[in-house]
Amino acid sequence: MKFYVETGVGCNIIEAKNAEAARKAALREVGTEAGVQVVRKATKEDLAWDSAMQGGKLNEYQTFQSGPRKDQPKTLTDRVVRFLVEGLIFQEIDSRSRYRHFLGFSIHGGARYNYWIGKNGAVRAGKSASDSISLTDQVHANMKMWEAKR
Repeated sequence: MKFYVETGVGCNIIEAKNAEAARKAALREVGTEAGVQVVRKATKEDLAWDSAMQGGKLNEYQTFQSGPRKDQPKTLTDRVVRFLVEGLIFQEIDSRSRYRHFLGFSIHGGARYNYWIGKNGAVRAGKSASDSISLTDQVHANMKMWEAKR
């Protein structure tokens, strides 16, 4: 069953067995500070909105259906890395973990944060990869706007 979940950092469609499971999944992603304001069964309008907000559809290999533009990297992970390095001027740091590690500034307070890039362009921020929160949706939305302006 799909649920519409609204949190302090945005909204999303989450697939879960019940509303409580959807709320817990959202809290794992955004943390308790942002919190969950609304959890309800997703309507057709919610699903259509979510589909429209995701923009270009990606296939199971996380590459563009019609192929990337000439100057654009092929994979979603490569696109995210390019956005962090060229768009946000983040610095890549050697890492022993399986994630790519970047050091950059927070948009909100100027504090330095560690950013971790995983499979399929997943983005997390925190002290370590295991002690971090997901910023995938926010970074991907900003990346799409940045790419459109280029």
